[in-house]
Amino acid sequence: METSSLVTEIFDEAGNAVTGFSGVLTKGINGVTSLFWDGTSLTMLGTLMVIGIGVSVVYFGFRLIKSLIHK
Repeated sequence: METSSLVTEIFDEAGNAVTGFSGVLTKGINGVTSLFWDGTSLTMLGTLMVIGIGVSVVYFGFRLIKSLIHK
């Protein structure tokens, strides 16, 4: 076996591994996205998540302002 064909095979297998991994990530993200978005609007869980993120940002803002005033 030549060195160049060995290197080619190694890079081919590495490329296959990266392609497979990206496929798994894509399917996982699509699966999780369907929990929050049904294609046209937010699901109930998606709505609750948006509310939770909003409350968290406001709470973080209040804590930041409080810590700036306190010092």
